[in-house]
Amino acid sequence: MKLSLITSSAILAVSAILLNQAHADPQLDAVAKQKIGAFSTELKATLKQAISSGGPSQGIIACREQAPLIAAKHSVDGWQIARRSDKNRNVANKPDVWEQQQLAKFAAALKAGTDPTTLSSSETSATEYRFAKPIMMDTMCLACHGSYLGDDVKSALKQHYPQDLATGFTPGELRGIFSVKKTL
Repeated sequence: MKLSLITSSAILAVSAILLNQAHADPQLDAVAKQKIGAFSTELKATLKQAISSGGPSQGIIACREQAPLIAAKHSVDGWQIARRSDKNRNVANKPDVWEQQQLAKFAAALKAGTDPTTLSSSETSATEYRFAKPIMMDTMCLACHGSYLGDDVKSALKQHYPQDLATGFTPGELRGIFSVKKTL
């Protein structure tokens, strides 16, 4: 009985993701994926550089100061790109209702064993296009988002993010989503 409830929940979650895809625009999806790829690549390079030069606490500062600038650079021509999580670091960066729904759908699909690289969700309304893709926890991020944090990281988090919820993650876990929006 318990297994069938989990399986049913997973099937519903994956079906909901696929239903959203049915209302998607493949051309907009392609642009959204390209924007995520460019944003993600630039952000990772920036973080690697900061961590290499000053350790994980410098990564926190770079993420705080540079990530919004990198997102703004890729948020042009009516497009907006962001990272969202239900375990957010920045209290001003909470997911909206649609983003919360995507986080829940992805979590259910991942729990059911879905390959995270196959997950995305999009929908188009008369005035807006939305796209989401999961952000999975990788080993580079553990120094600042994992369960075991150095004293310098704890100090930087306390200073810059006193209400931080974004720790305790393990590799391969859902960290959040890339959220892309375009006004139509």
